[in-house]
Amino acid sequence: MRCTACAARYTISEGILGLLENNAVLDEDSAREQRIRDAKARAAEKHPEPGATPDDAMEIDSTLSRLGGLEGKAVLELGCGSGRFTRRLAAQCRAVLAIDFSRESLRQAARTLVSARATTGLVQADVSRLALAPARFDAALATLYSNLPSLALRQSSSAAVAHALRPGGRYVLTAHHHEIRRRLQGRPEEETYENGIYFRSFTREALRRELEPYFKRLELGTICIRLPYLSRGPELRSRLSRLCESIPVLNRLGELIIVTAENR
Repeated sequence: MRCTACAARYTISEGILGLLENNAVLDEDSAREQRIRDAKARAAEKHPEPGATPDDAMEIDSTLSRLGGLEGKAVLELGCGSGRFTRRLAAQCRAVLAIDFSRESLRQAARTLVSARATTGLVQADVSRLALAPARFDAALATLYSNLPSLALRQSSSAAVAHALRPGGRYVLTAHHHEIRRRLQGRPEEETYENGIYFRSFTREALRRELEPYFKRLELGTICIRLPYLSRGPELRSRLSRLCESIPVLNRLGELIIVTAENR
């Protein structure tokens, strides 16, 4: 593929457009995360069609419901990973552009999208260095916000989404919640998973402050709400979590903050 603006050429291989080829090298932390995610995707490759785990179900249904009706719409997905959301989006939308910097994760996603209803593009790129055409998407979804390790990278991602969305387009974003149980345990806002990948937890107020310069009509809630002793089976856990999203006090215990915003 050749860029009509700068004439740079990029390769499409195995259905994946590689935009990292001519870009600056990823910073050390991003490159390390890329290696970890590539290794995880390779380890999961033995499964013919990876699906959502029971815990994923709590997150996916609640998140996609915030996007509203998707029939006939073009959707931008940042941090698609192996396609757990992409598969659902591709069954409903007119077009999906799914972006991740782990090529192995994108390869895994490609294997499960062969019968997708939507026109689906898979792109290997750094979401902090995206150059997207303006006002091309009706909606956007991001589940990687917590993994961007600096305010500057998060701002760059928000600016890219705002640029790519049509006026009034909907943006749904999830981030780790620095909820009361985490605070009582004295856990810091910045941590790493067991595999070493960085993540940041936010209060609602802090997340709102970061997003307000780019979007309007922000609605913040929480999802993935776990109630001790009452959420043992996966199906019951998912139903209880959805129910608690609208119950005051209990909805402060969600592990993820979910933001629904409108583009300016």
